[in-house]
Amino acid sequence: MKSDSHRHITRLLSIVVAILIASGALLLNTARPLSAEGEGFTLSTTTSSVSESGSTGTFTAVLDVQPAGGSWSGTTGTVTTADAMTGGDPGGGMSWIRLPTGDLMRFSIGGNDTFWLYAYLNGFQTGRLTSSGNCGMGKGYEGFDSLSDITNAAAYTFDTGYPNLFVGTYDHNCDSGLMLYKQNDRYGVLKFLDMPGNGDNRLTVQYWIGDEGVT
Repeated sequence: MKSDSHRHITRLLSIVVAILIASGALLLNTARPLSAEGEGFTLSTTTSSVSESGSTGTFTAVLDVQPAGGSWSGTTGTVTTADAMTGGDPGGGMSWIRLPTGDLMRFSIGGNDTFWLYAYLNGFQTGRLTSSGNCGMGKGYEGFDSLSDITNAAAYTFDTGYPNLFVGTYDHNCDSGLMLYKQNDRYGVLKFLDMPGNGDNRLTVQYWIGDEGVT
């Protein structure tokens, strides 16, 4: 029979292997949520450590994964707004996109998976603004297919006017891709994931926001 010590070492090795596999997958695709599960542990991109507990003790491995090609420093995650009709923020067809860094912008309902983005409030500036958008109304922006396409955010032109953008989410055929923006001395990227409509007027947004000075 195997000793408790041997079984514990085997389980720890399985955790390390899972971390290495998950880390490699994350570097290949930073925009896709990632998770891995095994005996006694769960690993996901929303956590920075994975723990395994048993009769012989607790093992914790800290995972620090950076985007491919650099030492980027910032905040990333996903946020869902209050319902634009009934959520009271402020409601009546409008709501705020509130990000954990203090960045915020307001939008109003356009239709299922489309909305008006008031891209000038609170110092918000859109990168690569266009005079017309993919959705046939208002202004738009020239988006990016992936984060790796943005090598230096400071090298792009940002609007200084008062544009109202008509935008489609990732689920809509007029989606423009990842939006580069600048606000409060930070550069960020937004991916508008979903706004179902038909009584559900919450907008879900994925964000990547660099620390001050990070481009």
